[in-house]
Amino acid sequence: METRLTAVDTVDENAINIYCDGSSYAGPRRGGIGILYVTVGSDGREVPEALDSPGYEGATNNEMELQAYIRALDELLRGHTRVHLEDFEKVILKTDSMYVAENFRNAIYVWPTTGWMTKAGTPVINARLWKQLVDKSFKIGRRFRIEWVKGIAGTRAVSTILGPRPALPRTVLGRVNDHRGEQSPPWS
Repeated sequence: METRLTAVDTVDENAINIYCDGSSYAGPRRGGIGILYVTVGSDGREVPEALDSPGYEGATNNEMELQAYIRALDELLRGHTRVHLEDFEKVILKTDSMYVAENFRNAIYVWPTTGWMTKAGTPVINARLWKQLVDKSFKIGRRFRIEWVKGIAGTRAVSTILGPRPALPRTVLGRVNDHRGEQSPPWS
């Protein structure tokens, strides 16, 4: 598993390319995620598949960035997408979040050995979500990497499907989850 930093977005035709974005409003605190799977068809054209997602109450931006990838991998593993994992040799997560890109390796190799404590001796923020992301990434059973892409919401079809960042916390489905994934009433 690796992390790459790049300012140029390219879709790997031998991979499931997963674009995700998360954002949140400060008051009242609520968040949302956008998920887009992109593969390349036999005709050489990109095949996008957007995943509808609920909103989340009580969430921070970083929690939403992580939750987006957890949900994307979970849906892929459960076979709830038109994309079939067995048809591809690798999975690439594309993110505009430096928080995700810079800390993924720590979540795999460092924090588990330190009891999920930072170098300063404080608990890792969002450890529960990082553990879920690592667990799901290992379950993929394919070559796997995270690529940082500058301004993911502005790339190709992603901006059309995910919409503008401030709109992400609003849910089309009319339901929300709290940041622990439990159902709660819709926002008014």
